[in-house]
Order: sequence, then structure tokens, then C-alpha cells
Amino acid sequence: MPLTTSQVVLYAADTVDYEIALGAAASAYIPISNVIGDFATAWNDVASGNYLVIAVGGPATNALYYNPCGWGDAGSTQLNPTAAYPVDTLPGAYYYENAAGNDRTDTFYLATVFAYYAVNGAFPANFTGLPTPGVPSDTCAGDASVGCPCQ
Repeated sequence: MPLTTSQVVLYAADTVDYEIALGAAASAYIPISNVIGDFATAWNDVASGNYLVIAVGGPATNALYYNPCGWGDAGSTQLNPTAAYPVDTLPGAYYYENAAGNDRTDTFYLATVFAYYAVNGAFPANFTGLPTPGVPSDTCAGDASVGCPCQ
């Protein structure tokens, strides 16, 4: 059984990726309140295992995997991306989905498919395959707290 929209969180660490996350959330009818730009909240959501957190863009997945900027009070437990395919179940504590593409188009496509699949248990119409997610890097980018660019 797919997840509810309240169980899916899209996390972005810069304004462009935040806009991408908003579009991906809208495609799956995930509420705007589940699109976040706060590292501490995202880290805690991943660590809890109560949410499927989709890291949208390189800065977000870098932050969750390495925390190279030293943001917040992240615990010492390593967070890990799930396999590079969509899931419609909670991945468990300390796991998140990596929707960081090799460019912004790939990031949008990954985030949209991951969000849609999570709440529908099926791929979107006209689905043709996923780009390969980028590998997290130990590079500081983005901000610890990004506000919604929609306001």
C-alpha cells in the first residue's frame, strides 16, 4: 500500500532545488507544508524513520549524507540513500531517497517520479525510465535553512 501524502517530505538546500521540490510535490498532490528547506528538520525526519524524505538536488543529498557544512545538531549516525529506484514504503530510520540528478532536469525528473511513486505505488503516465542519481559528495553547498521562494 502506498504512503500517504503526509508521510512524504521533499527536502531542498537551495532555492532552485526548492522550486523543483515544489513542482515535484504538486505532481503528487503532496502538501506544500511537506516541502522543507531546513536541514535540522530533514535530518530528524530521516533519523526517525517516520517519513520518506526525498533529498532534492546535490546540496540536499550532500548535507544528509556527509553534512560537510557542519549544519545543526546532526547526530553521529550516518544517513544513507536508498537504492536508486522509487519506493512506496517507509525506508526505515537513517535512510532517504537521493533525487540529486546530474543536472537540474534530471533532478526534477527524479524528484517527480519518486514523489509520485511514493503516494501512488505506480509510475506516472508516459514513464520511460530514471536517470542515474548523482553520488553524494563531501562538498559544502546550499544553506542550512532555505525559505520557500513562493512567498
